[in-house]
Amino acid sequence: MLFVGSQSFIVSNAISSTIEFFPNNSGTASALLGSSGFATGALSGSLVGLLGDGTPLPMALVMTGCIIMGITLRFIMQRPDKLKTPQ
Repeated sequence: MLFVGSQSFIVSNAISSTIEFFPNNSGTASALLGSSGFATGALSGSLVGLLGDGTPLPMALVMTGCIIMGITLRFIMQRPDKLKTPQ
């Protein structure tokens, strides 16, 4: 419940923050974000279906994997100047 409920706050702010960097191509940026979200959902749903054994375990594993991938990508894509610790 907490995971799904917080998505409305996270996704809407992430989309508006991303589109802010592309003022001249905001429609294209929005379309790309939307299609990548649908593609990620389709891949995740397909993976849950392939791993499905009648229990909620495959869904929990895929959700956990997506969380770990998101955290990992966040640190990989972070700007190098932001990684330095303040002195």
